[in-house]
Amino acid sequence: MRHVNFSGIVLNGGNSSRMGTPKGEINFLGRPLIDRAVVALQESGASEIIVVGGSKPELATKELSHVEDMYPGEGPLGGVITGLLTAHLDHAVVLSNDLMGIDAGTIETMLGFSQKADLVVPVPDSGNAAALGYSQKTKINFDLGLIRNHYVGRTFIEPAQKI
Repeated sequence: MRHVNFSGIVLNGGNSSRMGTPKGEINFLGRPLIDRAVVALQESGASEIIVVGGSKPELATKELSHVEDMYPGEGPLGGVITGLLTAHLDHAVVLSNDLMGIDAGTIETMLGFSQKADLVVPVPDSGNAAALGYSQKTKINFDLGLIRNHYVGRTFIEPAQKI
């Protein structure tokens, strides 16, 4: 696999309404949750790391920059847009601040797939816009492969296994 120059973006926003404290700052196994995403990006060779929203992590690294979310209150999509507008490279890996199991190997595997794709297939519905944009930017064909039935209830989150 040839090396891919990429920007690392860590989404660190949110109102902490459920947790009561910013998720990225929660100590888990001796360090803040956000550190795992930042370290994984560093170890996988990110040319720059952009933390969007929240507080800047205390990790000392020259590649790390912190920007305020340009679209506060708009959820993760606002953070993704902010990160992509701030990034200086064509490729980006976007991570949440609370990925407990993320590591450099996982990121390197994802980047490897970016060089092998011959078709972009979105995961409906939230992935449609991102997949279409990726397809247009990379000139890789786009096609629908998964269709969500809008007429069936979301039974997978119902308390019982009956319709």
